[in-house]
Amino acid sequence: MDDCFNLSDEYRDVDDEYRDVDDECRDVDDECRDVDDECRDVDDEYRDVDDEYRDVDDECRDVDDECRDVDDEYRDVVACHQQSMCEAHFQDGQKKARVIVSISA
Repeated sequence: MDDCFNLSDEYRDVDDEYRDVDDECRDVDDECRDVDDECRDVDDEYRDVDDEYRDVDDECRDVDDECRDVDDEYRDVVACHQQSMCEAHFQDGQKKARVIVSISA
C-alpha cells in the first residue's frame, strides 16, 4: 500500500512539474504574441512610410512633368522667335533687293 501512496506522490510531483512547464510555455507563447504584435506594428509603420514615399515620388513625377511642359513651351517660344527673326531678316533683304533693283533700273 505504501508503494501506491509513494507512486501517487511521484505522480503529483510530475504533474506539478508538467503544470510549471505548461505555465512557462504559456508565458513564452504570450511573449511570442507580443513580439508578433510589435512586428505587425512595425509592418504597418513601414507600409505608412512606403505610402508616403510613393506620394512624394508621385509629386516629384508631377513636378518633372510640369518642368518638361515649361521646357517645351520655352522651346516653342524660342523657335517662334527665331522664325520671326528669320522672316524679318528675309523681308528686310527683299526690301533692300527691291531698292537696289529700282535704283539700278
